[in-house]
Amino acid sequence: MKMSIRSSLAIVLAGALAAPALRAQDPPRPVVLSFEQPAGARLVTGIATINPFAIIFGGFNGDVEINVGTGTTAAVSATYFTDEDVDNKSVDFTFRYYPGEINPRGFSVGASLGYLDQGRDRDVVGEPSEGKGLAIGFIGGYNWLLGKSERLAIATGLGAKRLFVSKDKYPEAQVAAITGRLGVGLAF
Repeated sequence: MKMSIRSSLAIVLAGALAAPALRAQDPPRPVVLSFEQPAGARLVTGIATINPFAIIFGGFNGDVEINVGTGTTAAVSATYFTDEDVDNKSVDFTFRYYPGEINPRGFSVGASLGYLDQGRDRDVVGEPSEGKGLAIGFIGGYNWLLGKSERLAIATGLGAKRLFVSKDKYPEAQVAAITGRLGVGLAF
């Protein structure tokens, strides 16, 4: 009987020593999907991008986008492209909203206000067209910040722009156009 008391004491003693360690472990937490910025991620003030294809084809298109609040940015963009058939110059101020509120990363929607000077030797139906004036627009886009330090910025977007012109001064002006955004640049 002495043996069984010793065995019982050993089991009770082992259980008493192991119980606090077993109780100290937290139960596993459920996986939660979040769009919040990771704690170790670098704070990005804005991005500056240019369209490499515009440069290859003899023009320029670029923008600088700066954070102005949680989920919001303001940008200025400029386009210059001229050749034998097309003449397009514009400056736009764009305000973008990032629903994920990690600007300037991820999906965005925005509105723009600017000045557009366009001319074509032939428009869609083969007629020359020209127009200069105030332009408003809408754009949806997506930005990626790549690399270990998130310095490489890739910006994309698709939208539409409307030119407000006097029909007396520019009777053949193309008043609506599809717009696109493709930029490669740096985050700062």
